[in-house]
Amino acid sequence: MELYLPSDELRALEAFAEAGGMSSLQMIKQAATVCYDYIKAHYTPCRILILCGRGNNGADGLMLASLLSESYTVTVYQPTLGAPSTPCAIFRKNAVEKGVTFTVVAEPEKFDLIIDAFYGIGFRLPLSEDMKKLFCRINESGIPVISVDIPSGVEADTGKCDADAIRADITLTFTRKKVGLVVYPGAEHAGQVMLLDAGIPVPEGISSAYTSLTDLSLYPKRQDNSHKGTYGTLCIFAGSVGMAGASYLSALAAYRTGVGLVKIVTPMENRIILQTMLPEAVLVCYDGEHPDLRAIEKSVRGCDALVAGPGIGQSEVSAQILAMLLSDFDGCKTVLDADALNLMAANGDELPKGAVITPHPKEFSRLSGLSVRDITASQLNCAMEFAENHKVITLLKGARSVIADPKGNVRVNLTGNHGMATAGSGDVLSGIVGALLTLGLSSFDAASLGAYIHGKAGDKAAETIGKPSMMASDIANSIAEVLKKI
Repeated sequence: MELYLPSDELRALEAFAEAGGMSSLQMIKQAATVCYDYIKAHYTPCRILILCGRGNNGADGLMLASLLSESYTVTVYQPTLGAPSTPCAIFRKNAVEKGVTFTVVAEPEKFDLIIDAFYGIGFRLPLSEDMKKLFCRINESGIPVISVDIPSGVEADTGKCDADAIRADITLTFTRKKVGLVVYPGAEHAGQVMLLDAGIPVPEGISSAYTSLTDLSLYPKRQDNSHKGTYGTLCIFAGSVGMAGASYLSALAAYRTGVGLVKIVTPMENRIILQTMLPEAVLVCYDGEHPDLRAIEKSVRGCDALVAGPGIGQSEVSAQILAMLLSDFDGCKTVLDADALNLMAANGDELPKGAVITPHPKEFSRLSGLSVRDITASQLNCAMEFAENHKVITLLKGARSVIADPKGNVRVNLTGNHGMATAGSGDVLSGIVGALLTLGLSSFDAASLGAYIHGKAGDKAAETIGKPSMMASDIANSIAEVLKKI
């Protein structure tokens, strides 16, 4: 797993290092030195503008200016100064002695490279109007930008940012990546993130509530001496009339993920289509006007987990079947997607405790009452707060999906690509997560690994098909390639 540390824990590590004899000035010098080494290795001598604030991030920039001044033409923009005893003031004096030029009027168009060391991990919104104007001018200039530690205008712990926050081409960060660099919208401003060793020791075994999966180690071990019952039975309630594809994609993904058997609860009109497309599935078909709830209940009794929602529509019949199924399944063995979430939002129904919900921002808007704009502006916080308040696992889908549990643990999914923005992709995800629940993973692990596998399958599909041409079935069929070596 990749681990992200929040700003308070990063400061605690700095305090720990200082207690061990490493001064704050030494830390700043080391951070500046590794940035200098990177820039020297990748950029020929040119005109550089460095934006420096008055905090420790600005001090990094000032020390970096002194180092770069030997080979580059360096100008520092620093409109405000800190107290004379601060690291920033100390390194400013050093930069002046080195002959670095200072200005309080930034003209980014006159430079070949801009280094952003204005705000650090302590930044909190909002941005001042003056800085918004300057950052906007820089973003529109087309000049390459390197941010030191985090782009100015982005909150390190949340990824929230001003629309005019610095848009870096490269972010050189230290100790551990900040979660604000990997969740949107912050990730959009970070560019390529490079983790540099600035010499601050990180204790072995350190943990964090913020992580990303980097492999398949959570996937349950399979047994040589086994049969289909060993790998469980998944019930999938999916597909209204005309939406048989949702049932097919979710069930296909579940089978590809390793489940033993899939039972699909779907209208009678979908029988021939699904039996033709996916003969491996067991169908539990019902009359779309007068469903026999007892017969459905009897047919799915003994299933190990439930996926409900893909393509079921929002009819009264769908609501009745959903309510019946939710009363029979443990919340911790339930995945709710698409129209199941829409139905529950419309009816004001309480979500089952421990369930995995997989909304995109519009569906999440209906559930939470928040606007799509607010959700996309603060994806991490929205997912965390909803998970805590409703005691569910919230898998909030996006370019970087966020998975949050009620205890405050968060995993950010780093796999996937824009080719997955296609109809049915979410149905595939729900089938993968449902299969992992059936195979015995916890709700949080199933949601996290499900998002990881889904994204990896999308990346495999993109390699062979190309992103613009991808369809959801390509993602589902690429799961086999992801799990090939399990």
